[in-house]
Amino acid sequence: MTLFIRRPPERSFDRDGKPIVCVPLANSDAVARIFPKDYERLLAEGRSGNWTLNCGHVKAPDWRTGPKRVARLVAGPKGDVRVRHRDRDPLNLRSDNLEAVPFVRRKATPRAIM
Repeated sequence: MTLFIRRPPERSFDRDGKPIVCVPLANSDAVARIFPKDYERLLAEGRSGNWTLNCGHVKAPDWRTGPKRVARLVAGPKGDVRVRHRDRDPLNLRSDNLEAVPFVRRKATPRAIM
């Protein structure tokens, strides 16, 4: 299946001089930054290049499974873990900025009986 990219990405360099891809986002004037190898891998997996900014998360649609968070796709964690942005910028999707941290479930506290 051929995917049509409505907002073509731009290739650029970050502050460190590393090549990045700046992907324009729907629903916003912002752009997401990602390494070229990660962007090309997502396209090869069948993800669309038409990304959106939804509730503070960058999502990439897939016609088979629906939209998924790009940070989770790039970091590739398995199981019950969260993906954290080291610089707290949800638009910085470079793999060196993403970190998988274990998800800790809090115990429910018993309610006071009146």
